[in-house]
Amino acid sequence: MFHLSDRQLHILLGGLCGATLLLLCFFALFEKPSAGFKGELEGLSDYSQGWIASYQTTDAKLLQTYQQENNNTTDNMIQQVVNLPATFEVEKGNVVTLTHKVPDVGQTTTYVVLDTKQEKVSASIQGELLYESSEKEGYLPARHVIAIDPQYQNQILQIQLTGMERNEITLQGIYEGNYSQVRLSAWLENGYDVIVGGILILGSACFFVVWLLAYNRIRNKRPLLYSVMELFGIGCIFLGESRLVRMAFRWEIGWYLLESAAFIIIAIVHMLLVRSVTYKKHMLSLLDMGCLVCSIFYISVMVLQGFSLLHFDTIRILSAGICIIIFVGCTVTLGVYKRKDNRLILAAHGILLFGMFLQMLHQIMQGKASAMPVYMITGLVLYEGVVLFGALWQALRKEKKEKQEEVSQDTNREQVIEEFNPNLLFASFHTLQNLIKSGSANSAKMLYYISVYFRDNLKAMKQPFEMIPFEEELEHILSYLTLQKTRNPNLSFAVECKVKEFQVPRRCVEPMVENAVVYGIAGKQDVGNVVVRTYERQEGYAIQIIDDGIGFEMGRFKKEHMTSLKVILDHLEQQCGAQTEVVSRPGKGTVITMILPIPDEEMEE
Repeated sequence: MFHLSDRQLHILLGGLCGATLLLLCFFALFEKPSAGFKGELEGLSDYSQGWIASYQTTDAKLLQTYQQENNNTTDNMIQQVVNLPATFEVEKGNVVTLTHKVPDVGQTTTYVVLDTKQEKVSASIQGELLYESSEKEGYLPARHVIAIDPQYQNQILQIQLTGMERNEITLQGIYEGNYSQVRLSAWLENGYDVIVGGILILGSACFFVVWLLAYNRIRNKRPLLYSVMELFGIGCIFLGESRLVRMAFRWEIGWYLLESAAFIIIAIVHMLLVRSVTYKKHMLSLLDMGCLVCSIFYISVMVLQGFSLLHFDTIRILSAGICIIIFVGCTVTLGVYKRKDNRLILAAHGILLFGMFLQMLHQIMQGKASAMPVYMITGLVLYEGVVLFGALWQALRKEKKEKQEEVSQDTNREQVIEEFNPNLLFASFHTLQNLIKSGSANSAKMLYYISVYFRDNLKAMKQPFEMIPFEEELEHILSYLTLQKTRNPNLSFAVECKVKEFQVPRRCVEPMVENAVVYGIAGKQDVGNVVVRTYERQEGYAIQIIDDGIGFEMGRFKKEHMTSLKVILDHLEQQCGAQTEVVSRPGKGTVITMILPIPDEEMEE
């Protein structure tokens, strides 16, 4: 079965983060961001009317309408006055040139703003280049902000649009204003992205400090760390979607790269989060394969992008799709492999999926994308809240757990002393005496099992619930059953252990066997069978104690509080994270099942 250790997965995640940083450095060297700009604040004016467009069209009807002399029909060149929005049908790679008188700039710098889908943009006045986007930026949806100095008052502005991917160029509008107007426009467009992104990143920083200060086992702290990383990644995506942030850095390629990487890294971190709260081997295998597939996908698309076979807008869409598929897949997997510890994170998944469904339904009813995805954001915030609550509870519950363990150890120490079983000791010596008198060869065997049984009882008094190999606990069980079998020939027992290579707390299984003999079999005139069984399950190592004794009412058992059996089961749940189950029917017998999770060390191996 395919499996990656936590160390390997962390190396994989670190490698992807390092590769992203290297790609950013590469683009920083060879794809410089657009020049920054400064200004003051107020509001944008419409600058979409009265542009003169010159271009080679592929629209035969339009070409016939605007036929001109001097062989213009041979190169399909036309000129027309257009009011935006407008669509120009041109072949891929051709240029649409727009000219217009420079707006009244006054004494301050004016900024001309236009949004494109997949076009390279350049702007000039009298042959002097004012602005030029890079060729790679031409393959991305982008906002272009062109600064015009007051010295260009009353001159002609020329904007050239080069179609990079499609056979048409669509321009919704061109606007002008000072820097404050540009920034205010970007804020009004999607300022909520900045607010939500900032809150998520600030929250991730606070919870990271909590993770550092939490004193607990690494395994218990991992869900909180993965939740913090997921929260930080989502916050970065929200910031990257904000026009205001992109305006501040003016580096479309860098933001598209970060967003694409963030989607993939979030998908991997999310699988690590789900992985940290499950013990089922099939589920772990699926999650490990998902992490590896995401990593291979990320490397592949970046290689294709390097050869210009894929562009960052396509990569971002694919990455977002992969992230959604992984999220839905994890939800389905958690639903199939149900476990008590997974209920909270499964509920969180359900909340987010419901928010996504409401957002899609809202957009379908409205017929367009809403300005602010309220349902999506609400679902996301509730999802992160539930996940972080569960992760915090697991990371900070140790103090309470230690107090419970202290009480449990004191109670169980008294129980060990009380159950030193002097009656069995005296009865065993009496049986041994009779065997010796009769000259039986079983006397040596009897003496051996007496010494093993009471030696282990003494060890349990000295070091209660010390973790020991199951084989040692099994020897204790066999010694007890053999002593009882020697005294009571009507007792039958069987040991069916398919796996023994794991550890259990000392004397946590043997008392359950005693309970089966003393309370179960003894109630049927000392006639019955006891079976000790172990096997490996997806979520860990299973131990079963089965007897066909008198059994008991489950309702009565659940109402009782401090029975010796309940104390031991509670201790197994607290110390080992075990799953326990007791099933009994009066007159039929009892089955006690304990499932011990696979330790971290074995998971690493």
